[in-house]
Amino acid sequence: MYEVLTALKRMAWIVPLAYTYLWTAAIFAMFPPFYPGLATSRGLEAWKFGFVFSALKCGMSLGSFSIRKMMTWLSPTKTYLLGQAGALLFCLCFGSLYWAPSANTLLWLSLFTFIFGGIFLMILIVTMYAAANSVCSSNPGVLAGTMEAIYGIGNMIGSVTGGALIDLWAFPLPFFVVGVVQALSSPFVAIYGIIPKERPQDSAPKARIMQKIEGAKFWFLLTDPEFLVCAISFAFNWILMGFNQTTLEPHLSQFQLSSTHLGEIYMVQSAGYVIASVLSAIFCNMQKERSFLFVCHVMAVVAYLIVGPIPFIPISPNLWMAGSAQLGIGIATSAYFVCSSCLLNTTALSRGCPDNLQTTSFVSSVTFGCAVLCACITAPTAGYVSGTYGYRTASMVLFGVLLVWTPVVLILWLRPSLLRGSKRFRYPSQDNYI
Repeated sequence: MYEVLTALKRMAWIVPLAYTYLWTAAIFAMFPPFYPGLATSRGLEAWKFGFVFSALKCGMSLGSFSIRKMMTWLSPTKTYLLGQAGALLFCLCFGSLYWAPSANTLLWLSLFTFIFGGIFLMILIVTMYAAANSVCSSNPGVLAGTMEAIYGIGNMIGSVTGGALIDLWAFPLPFFVVGVVQALSSPFVAIYGIIPKERPQDSAPKARIMQKIEGAKFWFLLTDPEFLVCAISFAFNWILMGFNQTTLEPHLSQFQLSSTHLGEIYMVQSAGYVIASVLSAIFCNMQKERSFLFVCHVMAVVAYLIVGPIPFIPISPNLWMAGSAQLGIGIATSAYFVCSSCLLNTTALSRGCPDNLQTTSFVSSVTFGCAVLCACITAPTAGYVSGTYGYRTASMVLFGVLLVWTPVVLILWLRPSLLRGSKRFRYPSQDNYI
């Protein structure tokens, strides 16, 4: 019993992080189903509020590329708290968009609000992942799977609770409530930090985690084919989310769903995300993440075949097919995130990178940054194609992109040696080597 209590005490540091991540996920889940309705009621076209979602991604990209320096100047814990405070302020401002008097005012306020929010949400998420991965580097897939299962549960909470709160009053209520709730963990984070305070006999691992190697260069990883393939696969998580954020709600509007029922459709995707996160953690623990990634990628291909469905299928759009596809999309996006995260970290370590916070922060910031840049392009492009040519044509374009990428994921699974780069990490001087 003592050993169990000791183990639980040593894991207590992650509880505030998991709590915050749960409610941060709820915040993310409330944008796609509910903001398009507000924008449409003010007269904004789909391609215009597609730029608003891109603004969120641009802000997240800015946040991701500033994190490494920020954690050096401040500390991981102070950086995390800064992101948490910014996320609260963003939610309050975002809910207040409800009172924007005109379409143009709503558009410009939304752009600035989303850029601001994207910066701080990304600071919050990447700092958490960098710190957690540095502590649990022995099995990053299990950590990512666990955290993304929490994220999926948060998505379900946000989708359903958000719809219910809007039906209870109006658009601002869920953002005000969830924003305040996610900030409640900040006192615990301030006290305990986001990296555990190890006992004296455990100080060697912590020294390894926090050790900084002056002059360390990690950019060679961006020329490694295997690392790049994993990074692009990771980006598909954000590409699919960017596509859904702009196009799914207008597509579902033809079925005349209430806010609560609309949230339930999005909850199906979140349920798939949770299931796949748990399975991804299991497969990563078994070192079978490549095979699971391929299987889930095929599920994404099938999902975008039927979600519209594509114009070549002579079936009219129906809610059953759209809802079923959301399950496959949720499973695929989770596998892209968890399995690719695991592969990115293990690839970096296999190329000789040190097992410390520098490596995990570089991998997290670069891959998140590249992913959100891809999503920046996806959201307005998808909104324009969907608004001009219809949702079925837009989904066919993404179906084609996924189909083209399938052989690459197959090679990553069956013949990864073909993608293995030759460059390795070089320590700036022998004195820094541990």
